[in-house]
Amino acid sequence: MNKIPTNLSEKAKWFYMLIDPSNNCRNLRAFCKNIFNCKLEKNQYWALRDMLDPKIRFIYLSNSRQAGKTHTIAMFQAIVAIFPEFVIPNYSNAGNAYVFAPKKEQAEISFERFSGFVHFNDYNIYTDTIVTDKYDRISFRNGFEVRAITASRNAEIEGLTTHIIILDESQAISPYKVRESVLPMGSGIKGGAKIIQAGVPGILGSHFHRAYKNKYDSKTNPTGYVHHVYPWKDCPRLDINYIMTLKNDDPDSFERNYELKWERSNYGYFITYEEYETCEEDYDPFILYKKAIENNWPMYWGIDFAKLRDSTIVLTIAQNPENENFYIVGNILEFIGTEYIDQIGYIKTAYIPGHIKHTCADKSSVGEMPVETLNDGGILTTGINFNLQSKDRIYKNLRNKIQQKLIHWPKKLPNKEYRRFKQQLLELEIEYKTTGLISVHHNLDDNLAHDDYPDALCLSVWAATEYIEPNISFI
Repeated sequence: MNKIPTNLSEKAKWFYMLIDPSNNCRNLRAFCKNIFNCKLEKNQYWALRDMLDPKIRFIYLSNSRQAGKTHTIAMFQAIVAIFPEFVIPNYSNAGNAYVFAPKKEQAEISFERFSGFVHFNDYNIYTDTIVTDKYDRISFRNGFEVRAITASRNAEIEGLTTHIIILDESQAISPYKVRESVLPMGSGIKGGAKIIQAGVPGILGSHFHRAYKNKYDSKTNPTGYVHHVYPWKDCPRLDINYIMTLKNDDPDSFERNYELKWERSNYGYFITYEEYETCEEDYDPFILYKKAIENNWPMYWGIDFAKLRDSTIVLTIAQNPENENFYIVGNILEFIGTEYIDQIGYIKTAYIPGHIKHTCADKSSVGEMPVETLNDGGILTTGINFNLQSKDRIYKNLRNKIQQKLIHWPKKLPNKEYRRFKQQLLELEIEYKTTGLISVHHNLDDNLAHDDYPDALCLSVWAATEYIEPNISFI
């Protein structure tokens, strides 16, 4: 450690010798062994070397389970704390590295590894360099700071700016959260933040999967992710006998977690982010609602009735007679913890006779009563019992409208209901059954995920599709 020069130009030469890729990263491996008493394996030192390279902005790291992903990330941060002016382009005495994980506990585990390198090393190299030392944040006198942040769906993390974004267990982080909250944190950095995604294969359509598909190529894709993929045979630390036991017990899990194959090809997201953007239009849903009323555009309701503790959603679409496109308009009504009789009262208040042509409502969880009450109140309503067959038809109908670009939603989301609509639609999962039917549902492993807004949307589109204007003539 005493050989590292203090002169900036000499220190730069020392750093670039450290990340010299020749001779299997010998200098970097020796540095980590001497300073941190850590022997790096092939599945670690090549990824670590590219993480430290200031010219590489996007890195995809997929190791087998328990093969050193978090360890590599923690060591990367510890080394950056020594050389921030070289790892971070255009460094000006202030820089951040934020570690995001799907749960708070996971983020803290990753941070604890980094903290261990800082506080327990053979040369005490960080002595007198630490300014702030907390359980989720360490900052240094050179202006560099590392933080651990949860990226769960309900975490409020907007407004931060960072030079380095690290997504640990990236396959389990909501793609909506990544795009809407995490990635914008690097947009204020000149040239953009360095982004490191680490994990194992999971659901198709996740942000980690998109990084997997967006592979770097110097000629065809120079802004893609530099891939580091190491299945279990390339990870010397793993116990072969234990791995073989797992392979026999759960072949699917073995393929995903140790062979690193995206085997769950029957799963995916109902709509990609790119498809969502093609359906966006720059309009105000409240102004367009008023226009639809004034011009007598046909409008349709989709109502997803739910149990008392869940959300009941009422969503309105209007059809422009000129191009036959559908638009989500007006308020998206949400009732939480409201008795059905009160919900129906509010719905009747919002009803405009002559304009709402037809309503489709999910009756599977609440029975016929709400549907019958709406019909008795003069609101033409069809009750849908959501089973696999009916949901298959209704969601395929919505999917068809999306692919034909016949349905649109506002580009600028005016309130939290519209933002919830976007989040749920983007996180909706689809499973293709052997019967030829599809099962559309929220992430069943996530108790914060829901599908009530997409259900209301597909019901409103189904109401428009199935409704036929009566042909009344007089003899």
